[in-house]
Amino acid sequence: MKPKNPHILPIYLPRLLLVGLGASLIAMLGICSESESHQTNTAKQAPKIVFFNPVIDLGRVTAGISVKCEFLYSNAGNADLEITDVRLSCGCTTAGEWTRKVPPEGTGKLPIEFHASLYPGMFIKTVSVINNDPTQPSVVLQLRGEIWKPIQVDPQVAAIYITPDSDPNTHVLINLTNNETAPIEILSTDSEGSNFQYTLITNNLGWWYQIQIKPAPQLPIGTHQGKLTITTTSSNCPSVSIPVIVVMRPPLTVSPPTIHLPAEKLAAPLSYTITIHNNGPTKVEITEVKSELQGIDIQIKPLDPGRTFRITVQFPEGFELPTNTPAVLKISTTSTSNPELFVPITKLPVKNL
Repeated sequence: MKPKNPHILPIYLPRLLLVGLGASLIAMLGICSESESHQTNTAKQAPKIVFFNPVIDLGRVTAGISVKCEFLYSNAGNADLEITDVRLSCGCTTAGEWTRKVPPEGTGKLPIEFHASLYPGMFIKTVSVINNDPTQPSVVLQLRGEIWKPIQVDPQVAAIYITPDSDPNTHVLINLTNNETAPIEILSTDSEGSNFQYTLITNNLGWWYQIQIKPAPQLPIGTHQGKLTITTTSSNCPSVSIPVIVVMRPPLTVSPPTIHLPAEKLAAPLSYTITIHNNGPTKVEITEVKSELQGIDIQIKPLDPGRTFRITVQFPEGFELPTNTPAVLKISTTSTSNPELFVPITKLPVKNL
């Protein structure tokens, strides 16, 4: 049977095709939208670390004691927060066991212990927290404050260096300053060692004292150590200990004092350098350096004429210390107190394989 109007089908066919294509396009857009939405939701799954107290002010901390504190944090994200590492800027701080995993909306803590040194003054220490927050994988925290001493000792060590031209009255002054709110009394002083003498000076009774320390007479050449202990009425600092070091230097010093050669024959030429320093009040000269060893070359060079000299000893290839010849450098000088210096030449021990 033929249609009543044969032109109707050609007219409606393009419209039907357009409707079909539109429906397909809408379906495809819907699929893409769902995929993008799923990807967006997946990308948003991340932790977010938030510290309640990124800076802790410890205030005034007494020198020599330890103070404990805690950094508190939360997870404001929608995935688990993980703290993988804690890095400290100084050996004076230690980290305790921290909360390593925090769920969304959860909280954690990072315990820190600060060990105050014996040196007074302001301090700032940093703590780096390594975590899986993509926006801030490393968070830097701060500890700050002031190290305080009830009784401040300055300098903390009495070091005295004596040379032949030193003044007979050479001494050091140690200041004791009371930083507390009430005056203190010095109850006693006690010295350990007989290599120094001391005198207590009162500048401001109860608040400021000085101790004059000087070497004992006729000390031999070398380093001498001792200690001075002061007892006070302070409940926070009942005693103060002051190390004392007295170094009596000779008129001439040799560095190094010994030449060390390898145990085996030298496979190549070897150069060895010695420095001579004059500690005395009068300039000196090195008049001669000699040795009975054969084949070595000796050079003298003044670095500071009359004061410092460099001696270079060149050992040739194949050199080996003989067993029947004195192995020593003899250095002649114009010093009245040190006219001759001797530098031994020795072999290093053989290494056991």
